[in-house]
Amino acid sequence: MVFFAPTIDGTFLPSKPEKLLEKGAINDAVSIIGANADEGMLMVMLMFPNNTADDDEPFMDGTAFASSLPMCSMLMSTEPMVNKLLKMAYTNAKCAEGPACNHLDALSQVCGDIMFVCPGEKNARAFTKAGRKVYRYHMSHVPTTTLLGPKWTKCNHGDDLSFVFGLPLMDFEFYEFTEDEASMSIKTITYWANLAKTGNPNLSSLDAELTDEEKKTEWPLFTVEGLEYKDLTPAMLNGRGIKAQECRYINEFIPELIKYVEEARKGEAVNDGANKWTQDGDSASETCTDEKCPGE
Repeated sequence: MVFFAPTIDGTFLPSKPEKLLEKGAINDAVSIIGANADEGMLMVMLMFPNNTADDDEPFMDGTAFASSLPMCSMLMSTEPMVNKLLKMAYTNAKCAEGPACNHLDALSQVCGDIMFVCPGEKNARAFTKAGRKVYRYHMSHVPTTTLLGPKWTKCNHGDDLSFVFGLPLMDFEFYEFTEDEASMSIKTITYWANLAKTGNPNLSSLDAELTDEEKKTEWPLFTVEGLEYKDLTPAMLNGRGIKAQECRYINEFIPELIKYVEEARKGEAVNDGANKWTQDGDSASETCTDEKCPGE
């Protein structure tokens, strides 16, 4: 697996991205930030290269889930406690240990949240706190033709691009889409084009006013208080707080947990070093006693 990391050159990128976010050092621009409902399938489907049929969804029991979880949790930490927490947060407690439940989707959600969804929310929050405008989306619609994997991968990584670039409007032999999806693509393209033109996905020109029909699918501005987002589906409904609880774990609690565990480890190391200097002056000790250090 190849991971791409930023190059801090001091000019184009003056500091680490997380430091820039903390400082609010963000360019004055309007942003669209979002992810798909099943982003993690990008990683999960690589584990099942033979399940290529649309209806051939693999089965993953609790043991397989536990052994596969570090594939994505390692992006945060290799601490065993992190895996335990993620397992508790994402799996069905009624059958977390048994063979009855399929944990395939749970693994996909963990990977997708760590790699895409929660970093997106973190950025959206930071941009907004810095006074920048953000429009957030979450695509839950499963396309008739998925872009990167079989249909069982659902709304996989990259499936939003099909609608941004108008794939449902084109005549391809191997890609099929419905009329509703063609309409969805037109709406998506309009949002993206409007933002490029006016800084607002809802307005085609700076002096334009929304019609009553357009107001029904108006894309709300993201706020830290409301966590508003647009659900990319044919209906184009709005929502609030998508994956808010999961992202509190990933963006806030787990980083704090890792810090405390690391500090505890340092404390244990200090204590282990101190323990060899015992108080009774035994053969393993360098502690002076009257017998071992006469004359002092």
